[in-house]
Amino acid sequence: RYRILAAGQNLSAPTPETMLRTYNETYLVMRRFFDGVPADLFREAFHDCLQNRDCTSPVELACEQALVCLRSSDPLKRLLAIERLHGLLTDPQAAGLLREAYDFTVPSFARYLKEVDLFNARGDLPKNMDEVLERAKDIQFSSKTRFNTTHVKEMEDMRGALARVMARLPKAFKGDPDVLRVIDAVKPARMTIAHLINRRFSNSATWKDYEFSRATMTELWATGLHDVREGVANRRHLRAENVGGGTQVVDMTR
Repeated sequence: RYRILAAGQNLSAPTPETMLRTYNETYLVMRRFFDGVPADLFREAFHDCLQNRDCTSPVELACEQALVCLRSSDPLKRLLAIERLHGLLTDPQAAGLLREAYDFTVPSFARYLKEVDLFNARGDLPKNMDEVLERAKDIQFSSKTRFNTTHVKEMEDMRGALARVMARLPKAFKGDPDVLRVIDAVKPARMTIAHLINRRFSNSATWKDYEFSRATMTELWATGLHDVREGVANRRHLRAENVGGGTQVVDMTR
């Protein structure tokens, strides 16, 4: 009696309308996800994700909540994090805490603005519900590449910090086996990340995250191989973007 059937489907059937409603409802829920959550419950639930596990003040909790969302691989949550961080950076006390405790500044914020890509930068605007749902798949997956690149850069930055700490150790510790292992592990390394982004395979529509038939995979492999060969053949024209920490990124498909 609760479910209303229409065209042989109930209200939860995965129609374009219900899926779009789900995405919109998720956004509205996530905007207020932490509202009213007690501090001790937040610390317990997100203990492994916190940088300051002893956060107690409202401004400390607000910073941690924003950064928890920012470290998510879900573009929607990262966008919500940017929205929260924008508000925090306009508050002098919160901005000071972000800078001193988390090394998060206005330039950091600007960098993340370039990385959270809810929509594919290249492509036409959706013209019907099927294209809207396909774009929803792009929203779900498109930021993963830049997320991984950012993670690599953060790891290289950490290696650099450890190397500087090792250099400041007293000579008496320089021969310690554990110190030698750390010194060897943090030696500077240059890294080039090659991005292969499929911008041509457009007939996968809303099932692109689970349609792995042989025909689909064969076409994907063929386009990927073509892009690699084109990139190698024209490598002198490829532009490398330096993202810091000895890491550069090359888009092989541009």
